[in-house]
Amino acid sequence: MEIRVRDLDPYTVKMIDEQAKKKKQSRQQYLKNVLENLSATKELKEQEERFIKLNNQVLAALNQNTLVMQKMIRIIDELTLMEDGE
Repeated sequence: MEIRVRDLDPYTVKMIDEQAKKKKQSRQQYLKNVLENLSATKELKEQEERFIKLNNQVLAALNQNTLVMQKMIRIIDELTLMEDGE
């Protein structure tokens, strides 16, 4: 697919050309890579947000499980003490 951009400031074009030259790319290839990376960056950000949300859910479940296990340990300890006292 073709995209055209018109009326860019000459300074902007100069900066684009300099960046392309540093990467040993044509202006077209450089801009193509920039645009593709830009679209990938958005997708990666969305995936990162989903990961953070899921990670927080897992941490909450682990914390809840820890509390339940601590309670179970206390109960087992109490039962053990009761058996030892009989």
